[in-house]
Amino acid sequence: MKKIGFIGFGNMAEAIIKGLIRSGNFENSEIGAYDTDTVKLNSGASSLGITAFESNETLVENCECVILAVKPIALQKVIEPLRETFCKANPLVVSIAAGQSVEKLKALLDYDARIVRVMPNINAMAQKAVSGFCASENVTENQKVFAKKVLDSFGKSIEVEENKFSAYSAVAGCSPAYVYLFADALARVGVKYGLTKKESLEIVTDSIVTTVKNNCVKSDVAVDRIVLNALDAAYKKDKGMLK
Repeated sequence: MKKIGFIGFGNMAEAIIKGLIRSGNFENSEIGAYDTDTVKLNSGASSLGITAFESNETLVENCECVILAVKPIALQKVIEPLRETFCKANPLVVSIAAGQSVEKLKALLDYDARIVRVMPNINAMAQKAVSGFCASENVTENQKVFAKKVLDSFGKSIEVEENKFSAYSAVAGCSPAYVYLFADALARVGVKYGLTKKESLEIVTDSIVTTVKNNCVKSDVAVDRIVLNALDAAYKKDKGMLK
């Protein structure tokens, strides 16, 4: 019996698995995954020293915690054939699919599943994610501690009330991209005036980090409006208000 199994072996799943192992919180032998791209799965599993399952059914039957690491659009197609298997095995189900509430996930699984909904951000690739999570009422305290141990393996985690989850997703999900775009734009100006890209990025990065830590700059109405418009769209998308 494995502790954790990943349905889906994309970039985010691979980043999380690397964090689980590098943190020392989990052994390679405790982790498994399945993906329809068996070439990528077998290559990645061999490199990481984890188990490559032969099917999603086998994975669910043999894992205490199943992490749904597939795109939201594929979730129904993946889950429907597994409903009986999930119900019988009754693992802790952790979903990182954006915009999928605990209620939606329970409806898809079609039983009173124990669910932890998670929104990591792209900083998981650097083992520095900030992950928001919420849990269904039937998740035990021990299971919640276990889920937090998983999330803290590749960054830090914050428990968020589900009615605030879309707000969290918009801010945490979008902020890395906007900060990088801003930093890259500043760095390119430095290059224009003679700095190397490496020098310029280092200067900009250090300046941004120090400014944020010391709260040096007051807000600007025009910038506030730009940020609000961008994150408002992300919030509505997570809420299902945009199609």
